[in-house]
Amino acid sequence: MLRVLLVDDEVDVIESVGAALEEHCVVLTARDGAEALEMILREPFDAIVLDLMMPVMTGEELIAELATRSIRTPVIVASASRDVEARCEELGVQHCLQKPYRISKLLEQLKAVTASKANR
Repeated sequence: MLRVLLVDDEVDVIESVGAALEEHCVVLTARDGAEALEMILREPFDAIVLDLMMPVMTGEELIAELATRSIRTPVIVASASRDVEARCEELGVQHCLQKPYRISKLLEQLKAVTASKANR
């Protein structure tokens, strides 16, 4: 079963998205990029679903830190930013979702990133 790290500072998002994904994958959660980085360094994940705007360490900072450490876990950015697609392009992230999004779209993205990971 896929192991997914859901990183968001909004409790409602963590609870609702986490609950919706639980029947499809193992979901662990973090409230900011720093907490997520600690978890990523301790254990492997198949994918990371990441908000960009968070306290302590933003999603953008986490993406940069993962690159610095050569951690290649696929990232799906899920953000309410109006320019999320352009921002993802700048960050080198291929998969992004505009909040609010349907869980079916997130599941499609998870299948896409984990399939591309398997083909590396």
